[in-house]
Amino acid sequence: MKKRRKTRSCGQGLPLVCAAAVLSVATACVKQSELERTLDPQAVNAQTRWVRGFSDAGSAQNLILANGDVTTFLRSDRNLPELGGELAAFPLAQGEETWSTPVPFVRSAVVLLLADETSVYAITVTGADAYDASTGTLLWSSTLGVGHVEVDGQLEGAVVRVYYGETVFEIDKKTGSVVASYPKGSLLWQVGSLQIIRDPESGIVGTEMDSGEVRWSSGLERFRMDDPWTPQLVGTDTLVVHPLSATMGYCALRLQDGSVAWCTNDRPVSNFSAVEEQGYGYYLRNDFRLIRVDLSSGQADLEVPFLPSTLPSSMSGYRYEYWVAADGGSVAVLFSDSNQLFVLDVSD
Repeated sequence: MKKRRKTRSCGQGLPLVCAAAVLSVATACVKQSELERTLDPQAVNAQTRWVRGFSDAGSAQNLILANGDVTTFLRSDRNLPELGGELAAFPLAQGEETWSTPVPFVRSAVVLLLADETSVYAITVTGADAYDASTGTLLWSSTLGVGHVEVDGQLEGAVVRVYYGETVFEIDKKTGSVVASYPKGSLLWQVGSLQIIRDPESGIVGTEMDSGEVRWSSGLERFRMDDPWTPQLVGTDTLVVHPLSATMGYCALRLQDGSVAWCTNDRPVSNFSAVEEQGYGYYLRNDFRLIRVDLSSGQADLEVPFLPSTLPSSMSGYRYEYWVAADGGSVAVLFSDSNQLFVLDVSD
């Protein structure tokens, strides 16, 4: 599907979640059944645990781990977005559906999924919704606007922070109530009281939220905020981001002083998923190889190829999304071009 769109978080022992977005933008469709992906038989240190395809009548997008399942949002029919879709969870171990929850059209424009130990949060073009990660039951729904704005989101402490157009909203994770809101201005991302601001002269600047005091200035240029390149916090002091530069892949920004620990020089097409306990990060590269990097150095130590390595010419003019979610030795990869979800066993 050719589309324009907007905006994972994962943790150990959490289920896997995918979501398909119905966007308030014009779209053009291409038959996804033209393509069927496979893991390259020559792949080293990786094998397919299970793979699940989704029918031509629907599409899957966005991937996250929550409560030990892979959860996905499936739109009922790409040609009939008014039908909405469903949020569905699949056990990471074997891929049989654990639960599914119908999502009506008014909540079906999902741009980002987030998750903690108990809940799955869907950031949509009109607000945010929370679902029980073990049953799929809707816990609350918070409307922030009518759409047609850029949207991003993150979890921090007890709140869901939603960057909604020109306003930042903080929503209580338990109740869905808005507990704070403030102008977004030049804000790119916030971690605690540190606000990362775009600066036309020096790249990006780290400032204190309350006082506005500048803590550091970094030569790193503005980074991407749109899906699937949403910033990924690793530990408490590193933010993995994808700069706008075509010559940079992912970069590790040190939040303490604004220095850059490392950058890759490739072209990622998926989000970055970190497994902090093992010291690895994963993403999909533009040649459709799953890349594993060392979180301390950014050096790649494993490449897992998928076939085909390039899109057919009939699909080359369309935009597709790719998502990765890793937990221990299990890595899930979602391809919107073939509408397939792979779960791999990856070893050292």
